Amino acid sequence: MRNLLAKSLVILCLGVGSLYATPHSQSVAPPEQSTENLSRQALAKCLKIDIQVLEAHPNFEAFVLKNGVHRDMFYHGHRVLVSDDGMPSLVYRGEQLAWSDFQEIVDVDEAGAVLEHFYTYEGFVPGRRDESLPIFELTERHGDRYVLELVTNWTAQGLLVRPAHAWMRLVDNKGGITSFGFYGECLLSGASEFVRLLTPHPGYIHSPDYCEVWYMPYETLTIPIELSEEQYHAVREYVAEMQRDHSYTYQLFGGHGGANCAGFLNHILEFLGIENEGTYFVFPSHIAAWQKQVKEWRRKELAQLRSGTDYTTEDEDAIKYGLPGAKV
Repeated sequence: MRNLLAKSLVILCLGVGSLYATPHSQSVAPPEQSTENLSRQALAKCLKIDIQVLEAHPNFEAFVLKNGVHRDMFYHGHRVLVSDDGMPSLVYRGEQLAWSDFQEIVDVDEAGAVLEHFYTYEGFVPGRRDESLPIFELTERHGDRYVLELVTNWTAQGLLVRPAHAWMRLVDNKGGITSFGFYGECLLSGASEFVRLLTPHPGYIHSPDYCEVWYMPYETLTIPIELSEEQYHAVREYVAEMQRDHSYTYQLFGGHGGANCAGFLNHILEFLGIENEGTYFVFPSHIAAWQKQVKEWRRKELAQLRSGTDYTTEDEDAIKYGLPGAKV
């Protein structure tokens, strides 16, 4: 009993003493300063530059963070180059441009958000996401085909943090990717915007789609569908016309999905004349379920095809890019 009491007193003394005499009690910075410093260190590491560059150019740091430039650069494999005198640069129209010169060309609003420019494989290029359909990226995954990619993603972090989303990519015969999706005027970044999304408000087609560069812990599904050259140009022009029409309304739970990102995909598929059971989507989860069915159908069809001996690569490609029972 005495030993137990003695041990309890020692533990109590150590616990109370630690509140007043921790080794770090005199060195821990205030939370605000510590948080800012950690954020700057993380950004410097992400950009692969010395932290002194950010300390010397706080407006550069603020611009990168406000506009998520570090995510764009990571996605496209771009780097921030630093001159001998410590001036950082960003990629602008395919070339490195010193930050001092960049500020003369690219304007920002009062909150620091970039105006009349967006990011692609060429870095920053002039234009607006809701008024143009730029080539966002280059790929070789489809060879010389014209392809429509149907994409959905979601995160386990929950609906109020980052909801499921669906969008499309058009890929030309040279590998040029045009990415686009339908968004409300208010982008969901937390619970405060959730109520707004439940009510009708202006909706716009944004290109490139914002979710292309979000590398949070997403689950992503992509279904490629081969198009003819005529279909490719026709759907591209159709989307451009829709983008110029600012009368569209967005509503997260719009009737039959007609006013959200999934409903937008319905319009494109209907325009292409793709008739397939289950292709009328209300929410991205419906698209994902359909994509899984398509993947399973393709897997079985390829397995059956390859079980024989008399088949060609064209036969395989017809399945890899085809849809079960679809009339395209």
